[in-house]
Amino acid sequence: GTRGFLHHIAQSAGQIDRTLFCSFVKTYTGTLLIQGQGNVTLSGEPVKDGDSVTLKAGELLSVTATPAEGYTFKGWYQRKDGQDTFLDDIPNPNFIMPQTDCVIVAVFEEILSMTVKVEDQTKGYIKVQGVNGTFTSYDMEGKGITAPLTAVPVEGYEFHYWTVEGTQNILSVDATYSVTLNNVNHNTTLVAAFRPILPLTIRTTEGGRVTVDGSPLSDTYSGKLASYTEFTVTPVADEGYSFVGLYTVGADGKPDKIVSPADGAILLVMPEDAY
Repeated sequence: GTRGFLHHIAQSAGQIDRTLFCSFVKTYTGTLLIQGQGNVTLSGEPVKDGDSVTLKAGELLSVTATPAEGYTFKGWYQRKDGQDTFLDDIPNPNFIMPQTDCVIVAVFEEILSMTVKVEDQTKGYIKVQGVNGTFTSYDMEGKGITAPLTAVPVEGYEFHYWTVEGTQNILSVDATYSVTLNNVNHNTTLVAAFRPILPLTIRTTEGGRVTVDGSPLSDTYSGKLASYTEFTVTPVADEGYSFVGLYTVGADGKPDKIVSPADGAILLVMPEDAY
C-alpha cells in the first residue's frame, strides 16, 4: 500500500514527547485488457494488454482508446467472474477507482464491409431501402447493418438471382433481398444478375400445329421468354402426318435439329440467344 508518516509532537510536564506514527492507505490494482486492434493510454502513457496500475479508492483512472486502421472502438467494459459489464463508449473517460481490484477491458471491433453490385450495369441497377438514388455498386459498412436491396432490370431484361461473386451459390431468386452484414459475409461482394428477355418464334411445316406452355394450337407461335427459362413445346400432327423433329435455322439458313421425334411434350430451356 501507500505509506506516509505523521510527526506528532506533544509536551507534558516540561518534557517533550516525540512520537512517530506510521500511516497506511489501502490501495487497489486496476488491470487493463485490450480486445481487438487498438491502442490504450493511461494518463497519457501507452499501456499494453494486461498492464496494471495501483491506485487508492476514489482516485481517477484516466484512459484513452484509439482504434487501429480498419477497426472501431466499441466501448469500455468491466470484467468480473468471466462476465463483461458495459461501462462507457466514450473513448477517453475518467473512471473512479473502486474499493476493490478491478479489470477494465477496451474493446475494438473490426469494421465489416460488403460491396453490392450488378453483374452488368447495362442490364439493371440496385435500390437500397432508406438510401436515395440508384446504384450499380454500393458499399455497406458496419456490423449488424441490414440492407433491404431491390434489383431493378432495365427494359429488355429481368432479374435472375442474387449470388456471391466468385461462387456459384444462388442466395435468392427474389429481386428484393435483405442482407445483414456479419463476420461470415464480411469482405464479400454480393451480385445481382439479370437475364435478357428474348423473342421466341416456332413455325410448323404443313401437316401439324404446335402449342407452347399450353397456348392455343397454331401453326405459328410468337412470344418472349427470358433466357434460361424452361418451356414446353407440344407438337400435334394432323391426320396422316407424323412429327419429324424440332429444328433451329442457323445464320447460313441451314436447319439444325435440336430435338428428335418424341411423343408428347418437349421440355426446352431458352438459351442466351434467341431461337
